[in-house]
Amino acid sequence: MKTTEDFVDGVFDLYKVDGKYNSVTQVTSFGLTMVYNKDLFKNAGLPDLPTDWNDPSWTWDKMVEYAKKLTSNYGKGINAQYGIASVTDNPHTLSFLFGGNPYLPETYTTSFAESSNLDDPKVISACRPPLI
Repeated sequence: MKTTEDFVDGVFDLYKVDGKYNSVTQVTSFGLTMVYNKDLFKNAGLPDLPTDWNDPSWTWDKMVEYAKKLTSNYGKGINAQYGIASVTDNPHTLSFLFGGNPYLPETYTTSFAESSNLDDPKVISACRPPLI
């Protein structure tokens, strides 16, 4: 089992705000995080998100349902609150939502992506802009 000493110095401090950790890096050569505001969920009458990645109750449809309940002042500039946001500089990570994975299994143990699954059709599909 790895300890914090096994990671690059300072990597965990990237995820600390006001002395508390908001998330932890998945691997040290890049960071993938998911952060949500528990107070906004509580104010919208929504329960906390599941902590088990394999929880079958958390679905794409449920995420959309929650996002709609969390969205307010849509399109109103600085007063707008959106139920979901995605950083667009890493579109390949969206492939996780559709059963894809841009990273090979060894990436999760070595922390370095010497090669990838970027040619996987699910990853390619996730990187294409949606047609609205």
